This record gives sequence, structure tokens and C-alpha cells, in this order.
Amino acid sequence: MNSRPTWATTVAIFFLLFGGCGAINNIKMAKTEQMLKMSNSILDNMEVEINNEELDSTDIKVLEMLSDSVTKDSSTQKLDVAKTIKDMMYMTDYFKKWATTLGYWGVLVALLFFISGILFFFRSKVTIPFAIGTLAVSLIYAAIKVYIFSKDSSSSYILNGINFSSYFSMFLDCVMLLVIFVSDKSFYSGPEETYSDW
Repeated sequence: MNSRPTWATTVAIFFLLFGGCGAINNIKMAKTEQMLKMSNSILDNMEVEINNEELDSTDIKVLEMLSDSVTKDSSTQKLDVAKTIKDMMYMTDYFKKWATTLGYWGVLVALLFFISGILFFFRSKVTIPFAIGTLAVSLIYAAIKVYIFSKDSSSSYILNGINFSSYFSMFLDCVMLLVIFVSDKSFYSGPEETYSDW
């Protein structure tokens, strides 16, 4: 087989995207505590209150879906926006500790995706095993993340976001594994040589 199969190019592009986006998101995750301090500092300087009469039922429902509770001033019944946002962003020390640790581990997983994506552009016998190994590591990493944060009591807004991204990541990993397993991989079983037709 003289040319790289289309499926391999497609998978390579997805792997590079997973690597790039994963690195950015996991660096942000690793810096969670610093970002939280910065946002709290901004909110501390805010004096934003919206009169409850200015909000219709839909607005209030949206806030209640995003936050565990909507905070109102007991005397004026005004919506305390800054306090409500802080509640939505509430993180336990447990969450901050693991977010930092898992964030840095996630960067390593993203690096594996990036390397694996590049390998697909070369005819090498290690390309397919490396890709399968990368997807396996990614699946394990996402499962561990779900398990660890299932024991946390931070804001449901934050935890639901973590769980959604983790399950979605596992779904994509399974799709990529399926594509690799059912596709013709003979291109990568031939003599090893550099293939540079990008």
C-alpha cells in the first residue's frame, strides 16, 4: 500500500485536536486555585444587586439550574448576583488539590495524543500500538477523574461540567478505538519509512 489511508489522516487530525485542546483545558484545570482567587477578588469589588421584580420566572429558573441556590438579601429580597456566582464557583480544598494534580496528568495525556497524531503521518509499526495505548490511558484517566470527583461536594455546576467532559472524552476515545480496530492497518505493517505527503 503506497498511500496513507484516509481514515488514518482523519484520526491523526482528531488526535492532534485532542492533544491541543486537552493541553489548554488541563493547564486551566491545574491553575484552578489561582483562577478562583482572581475571580473572587473581582467579585469582592462588585456590588451588583438586581431587584427580584426585574427577573421573570425563566431568568430565575436558569439561575437555579446553574447554581445550587439563588441568594437574596433577606431584608430587600434583591438578588445578590456576586454571592450567587460565588456559590456557583464554590470549590472544596479536596477539589482544588485534585484539580491541580489531575490537570498536570491531563497535560501528559494530551502530549501522548499529540505524539500519536504525528506518528500517523509516518509508516511505522509503532503507530497503531501507540495510538491504542494512548486511547487506553485516556479512558483510564477520564474514569479516575469521574471517580475522584464523585467524592467531592463542590458546586454541582462545576462537578456536572467535569462529569460531562469526562464521559464525552470516554465516548470519543471508544469511537476512535472502534475506527482503528475495524480499519485496514496494512499501511503501517510494511517497511518503516518516513511519509511526508501532508
